Amino acid sequence: MGKKNRISQLYLNKLGIIDEIVEPTLENLNRLLELHVQNIAFGNLNSFLGLGVELDIATLVEKILVQGRDAYCFEHHVLVKNVLNELGYDTFNVLCRVYYKSHPTESPAKTHLVTVVRLNGELYLFDPGFGGMTPTSVLSIHALETSQVTLNEPFRLIQVADSGLIDSALFDMKYMLQVCVLGEWENVYAFNPEQIAADSDIKIANWFMSTYPKCSFTRNLILSIVKQDKRYNFSNGVLNIHNKDNETQQQIIKSADELKEIFISIFKLNLDALNIDDAIHKFQAL
Repeated sequence: MGKKNRISQLYLNKLGIIDEIVEPTLENLNRLLELHVQNIAFGNLNSFLGLGVELDIATLVEKILVQGRDAYCFEHHVLVKNVLNELGYDTFNVLCRVYYKSHPTESPAKTHLVTVVRLNGELYLFDPGFGGMTPTSVLSIHALETSQVTLNEPFRLIQVADSGLIDSALFDMKYMLQVCVLGEWENVYAFNPEQIAADSDIKIANWFMSTYPKCSFTRNLILSIVKQDKRYNFSNGVLNIHNKDNETQQQIIKSADELKEIFISIFKLNLDALNIDDAIHKFQAL
C-alpha cells in the first residue's frame, strides 16, 4: 500500500511531492487531484497540429512527466489510473457523454474519460481532465443531490432523470455531474460507473476526438490550468481568468512572444519539447 514505482514516483515529483510515502486514503486522493490540476496543464497541442495522440503508458509518461507537455482527458486518465493503482488505490476508467453548454435531444457520443476510485466501499470521481470546468476536488458518487465543495465552483452529482434532459439524450447513463455557476446548476457530463471502459473503446474515442476535422480539439488551440482558486483558460488567443466569485478577467494574446510567455509562466509547459513554431503559425492563421 502506498508503494512508489517508477511511474508514480515521477508523477509525485511532478506534483511537488518528494521523498514521501502516499498512502491510499481519501485525504491523499484529494490532495493528489488538487495538485494535479495545478501542475499538469490540460491541452490539445498534438491534435491541434495533427500529430496524433498515443495512449500507451510509456508515451504518456515521457510526454507529460518527463518532457513537461500538456495533455487532454484520455491522456490524463490513462496516466492517473496507472499511477493510482501503483499507489494502492482500486481504480477504473469510465467513458462519459458531455452535455456542458448543450441540450441535445439525442445521446451524444461518449467523448470524455474519467477515473473512478473505489475506496472503503464507496465510489469517488477523480477527474483532472475536463479542461476549463474540471472538478478540482474529489467528488463522492454516493452523496447524490449534495453540493460538494472544491477549490473552485461547487459541484454535485444527481440522477440523470433529474437533469432536465429528455430520456433520448441520456441513453445508458446513470449520474449527471453538475456545476453551480452564478447560482444555477448546469449539466456537465453523465456517466455510469457500472460500465467500466474497455481499452479498445478508449482508443476509438481518443482517435475520433484527436483526428475528426470538425472536432474542437483539431480546430482550436485550447489550454487550461488551475492556480489555487482561479482557473486559467486559453482558447485561440483569448486568456480568461475566472475566480471563485465567477468574476472574469480577459487578456487578448496577440504576438508569438506573448504566447510563449503564457505557455511557460501560466501553463508550465516546456517549450523545448513542443513544436512551438508550428503551433504559433497555425494559431495565427485562425
